[in-house]
Amino acid sequence: VRKAREWIFKCVRQEPENPFFLYFASVTVHNPFTPGEKLRGSSDCGPYGDYIHDFDQSVGEILDALAYSGVLDNTVVIFTSDNGGKLGGIEEKQARDAGLSINGDFRGDKHSIWEGGFRVPFIVRWPGHIEEGVVSDRMINLVDIFATIQELTSGRVLAPDEAGADSYSFYDELIGERNKNSVRPHMVVNNANGVLAIRKGPLKYIEGIPQKKGVKTSEPELYNLENDLSETQDIIKENQKIQEDLQGILDNIRAKGSERLIPDK
Repeated sequence: VRKAREWIFKCVRQEPENPFFLYFASVTVHNPFTPGEKLRGSSDCGPYGDYIHDFDQSVGEILDALAYSGVLDNTVVIFTSDNGGKLGGIEEKQARDAGLSINGDFRGDKHSIWEGGFRVPFIVRWPGHIEEGVVSDRMINLVDIFATIQELTSGRVLAPDEAGADSYSFYDELIGERNKNSVRPHMVVNNANGVLAIRKGPLKYIEGIPQKKGVKTSEPELYNLENDLSETQDIIKENQKIQEDLQGILDNIRAKGSERLIPDK
């Protein structure tokens, strides 16, 4: 955090008219859980909860550095995570037993193909452009940040054969002018074993075939996340046509090597 603050001060002081980019990849709240001494015991959820407090403080320090430099209100701040929380450790169990629902009602955790592995907080702060408190139901992927920043800074998105083959811009969503033609039509995700799943609208199809050697293939599954966000009701048997359609899109994406090269159907 100290180096991030120093870098912000340096950028603003040396080149006040030039934009800058900071990627701050915090280790919190990743194992091993080592919250700072001042915050140990500050939560009711053990080291895991204390580490969350530690993380909150580091975010606050970065925002404070931007404010002190006079650029906070002219800076786009994105807060998110690369995956859902892990559930299997001693510290995580202690936190859950204390009432902290790490992944909420989502099934699975960071290593799995379930929503608990992918549903993460995604908060964007951009005063004067994003109204405070607005919530969006748009489906996005972290890779979409790439195309979004392209459009935000240059006014255009590079073609998929140039860069960001799977990246869709959601810049229009940020400024409150949703363009249906730019909305991501589908999204491919995978778990730690390389099992792929594809989402299209509320439907999520899990192929069940791992890319990692030595891992058994599982039966394909289908869920409607609109009414079953916890993925408890597999509806694949009664929806064979949907399975075929989604498998076809997934196969086409795999063959093309890009989600953006596949037309919406």
